[in-house]
Amino acid sequence: DVALRKCGQAGARAMVFCPCCVGKLNRNRKNPYIWQSTGSNTPTVEYPQSSLFQQCFVEDRQKDWNALAKAADYGDAEQSRTCRNAARRCAKSLLETDRKLFLEEAYGYQTALTRMEPWEATP
Repeated sequence: DVALRKCGQAGARAMVFCPCCVGKLNRNRKNPYIWQSTGSNTPTVEYPQSSLFQQCFVEDRQKDWNALAKAADYGDAEQSRTCRNAARRCAKSLLETDRKLFLEEAYGYQTALTRMEPWEATP
C-alpha cells in the first residue's frame, strides 16, 4: 500500500499491482518490515483507505478491518477451487477493492480488478 501511494504521488501513468498475502494489513500483528524501516511499529497507512469502505466500517472500524484481513490471509494453492476457500477469496477481493477505490479517489486512476491465469496463481 505504501508503494501504491508512492506511485500515485509520483504521478505514475500506469501500474500493475499483484498482491499476495494480506496478513500485514491486520493492525494487531506486529510488522517487522515497518519496525526495520522506522524503528517503531506505528503503521504508515490507515485502513480502510477508500471513503466507501470507511463508511461501511463504522462501529469498530479497526476490529472489523482486522477480521476481514485475517479471513483474507491464505494462500493454499491446492485448495484454491474448494468451497471452503470461497469466503476467503471474497474477503481478499474486498480488500483489493478497497485499494482499487482508493487509487481512483486519491489519484484519479482508472482501475480494474482481475484474476491471473492459471486460477491457482491468484489466491
